[in-house]
Amino acid sequence: WKKACSLIGAHLITSPMSFMYIYGNLIAYVDSYLQLKCSDRCLDADTQWILALYVAGQFPGAFIVQPLLKKVGPRWSGMITMLICNAAIILSAWTLQHSVLWTVFLYGLLVGPCVGISCALSLHVVNAWSPMRAGFLMATVSGYPTVLSMVQNQVITSYVNPDNLEADKMIGLKTYFSQPQLLNRAPIFYSLFLFGVATEQTIMTKAYFYKEFGQIYINNDKFLTLVGSIEPIISILFRIVFGALLDTHILSIKHCILYSLALNSVLCFFWYFVPQVSALLYLFLLLSLSVSHSLLYVVTLCAGLKLFGQDHLLTNFGLITSFLLVGSLITPIVVNVLLGNLGWFWLF
Repeated sequence: WKKACSLIGAHLITSPMSFMYIYGNLIAYVDSYLQLKCSDRCLDADTQWILALYVAGQFPGAFIVQPLLKKVGPRWSGMITMLICNAAIILSAWTLQHSVLWTVFLYGLLVGPCVGISCALSLHVVNAWSPMRAGFLMATVSGYPTVLSMVQNQVITSYVNPDNLEADKMIGLKTYFSQPQLLNRAPIFYSLFLFGVATEQTIMTKAYFYKEFGQIYINNDKFLTLVGSIEPIISILFRIVFGALLDTHILSIKHCILYSLALNSVLCFFWYFVPQVSALLYLFLLLSLSVSHSLLYVVTLCAGLKLFGQDHLLTNFGLITSFLLVGSLITPIVVNVLLGNLGWFWLF
């Protein structure tokens, strides 16, 4: 089981490599957005440098893997790498709306090196667990991102250009999309999917373990059952509140994503300690997580309509909720590995 999980992880950790294969499709939309939507304030570098530094950054990443393994070991190396990489990719959904140069630095200084580390770690894992089949497994490991990109490219275009609009504006030697409905979608589709995956993993972890972990320190089964009974009520109430705030434009979709992820991260950091201090504090923490998670359902339901319009509404909603497939399948694998090898603190 540990061998199977390790080899699966060796494939999953190379996911950011798919950026190479989706860049050409993605950049056509991004360049249109930069040229026609925010060129005065954010087109401060050529977008070609994003890919260039992403590729160049892989070398120093691969070069430092050996000392990194000796210092913290493969588990910590992988966890730290994916944490930094995912944080940088999520942050790029914001930086791209303000500065190409910031995005270049993100991909050159963070994402690229993390990809180099990931590739070397996958080689290390394959060599450790199945050296006799290293050729075949490294072929599947390196091939996984290309297969992933086939899905990602279809998702990108289905989100951003569901009507198959034409690039209709010529500037110099290049053509760009000028349609407002397409330009408004370009910066946000990726952040929606990543937001869903990140939040869904916490929701499932809470569903699995809020009672099993709590009862280690709280010897009151009825109290823990009460916690689980109150959570749905809080979730419903705050879904209504956040839905009303979105309708009145007090909150935006982007604000909801940022607030939810920030609150979720802070609460998860204290999850391990809180039940050791007080049962009431544990109740407060879990209810606060429910507030954070309630934003996910409001955002995914509203995003399809508010961001992408009524045309192809159900198709767009189906694509947005594809995070459920990713989050639900990854969580059992990741949770078992983290809990079995590192314990409760690092799981949370």
